[in-house]
Amino acid sequence: MAARKPSKQPVNTLRCGNIKATIWENVGEKGPFFATTFSRPFEDQSGEWRNGTSFGLNDLEALISVARGSKEWIEAHALKHCAASMGGLRSSGGFLQLQFSLNPLQGCGNHRPLQHNQSS
Repeated sequence: MAARKPSKQPVNTLRCGNIKATIWENVGEKGPFFATTFSRPFEDQSGEWRNGTSFGLNDLEALISVARGSKEWIEAHALKHCAASMGGLRSSGGFLQLQFSLNPLQGCGNHRPLQHNQSS
């Protein structure tokens, strides 16, 4: 089996208000795994847009929302990776049940609804 190269593009991006969670797939000694980075875009004094990694009190509710959404996405996709390596999920016998419920219409605190930008 050929080793997969790490993705140079994120596998998913979640946004809530001004807060962004970017999910990456990496490959380590034990195989592929997912990692998440969190950022808050801001305009610096010269007018250039940058991504900050510090969050103020008003950002924390949105940060919690994208962190929770990232965790659910990663759990669902890690389970798919695991199932694929074991020959797939079996729907009979009740051995394994996956529930992935992130309602994008629910919103996140006082912010806009959570947005997914999945690239794969």
